[in-house]
Amino acid sequence: RRSERAKAATNRRARDGLCNGRKTGTFITSKLDGQENFIIRSINDGIDKAKIARSVGAGRSTLIKWLDNRDKIHAKAKELNLGTIGQLADLKLAVNEKLKENTH
Repeated sequence: RRSERAKAATNRRARDGLCNGRKTGTFITSKLDGQENFIIRSINDGIDKAKIARSVGAGRSTLIKWLDNRDKIHAKAKELNLGTIGQLADLKLAVNEKLKENTH
C-alpha cells in the first residue's frame, strides 16, 4: 500500500514537471561531517580506520566512503575556486550553491 502511494506521488511529480529526489552530483551532509577534525587527526596518528569508525559510531565502509567523498568535495571546491579551508558541511553547501548557479 505504501509503495502504491509512493509510485503515484512520483508519477504525479513527473507529470507536473517536478524532480524526484536529489539532483545528480549534489553533496549531502553526513553524520561524520561534524567529526572531521577528529577523524583526520586519528588517521594522521596512524589509528586503524575500523577503530576510528567504531569511535564515531559508524561502520568502516561508511568511513571509507566518507573519506573518498571528502576528497571529491575538496577537489570540486578547488575547481570552482572556493578554497578548501573550513568545515566540510559549509564547503558542501558552497559547492552545491555554486553548481546550482552554473546550471541556471
